Amino acid sequence: MFLHRCLQQSRQPSVPGQLGVGVRGGCEALIHTIRQVVKDGESNPDMFVLQVDLMNAFNMVDRETACYGGQAELLFGDTTILSTMGFHQGDPLASFLFSLVLLPIIIKINEEVPDLLVNACYLD
Repeated sequence: MFLHRCLQQSRQPSVPGQLGVGVRGGCEALIHTIRQVVKDGESNPDMFVLQVDLMNAFNMVDRETACYGGQAELLFGDTTILSTMGFHQGDPLASFLFSLVLLPIIIKINEEVPDLLVNACYLD
């Protein structure tokens, strides 16, 4: 039930350009939008497309930022490994929480470059 409420909230306009969580067909929508914008702007020599891949981003998020509150103890046989960064693998809230981590970046880009035709993200 909590996950359902979180996903409902993620569909609200307060998460602009976020197509990875709670948006049915978000990846496809992003691809079709980019294709159309490029097609419409073919005659504009100043138009370009920038794609950013945040390499290993899910594993680099600070645990405090991710609402986990601290390190996790991972057991490997008799050995304990402290996991201090990133989301837990298999966490059903990880994508939602990651979209919240990206939110300030998306908002900042929208503020700094208001004439962008598309500013969207799909997870990492």
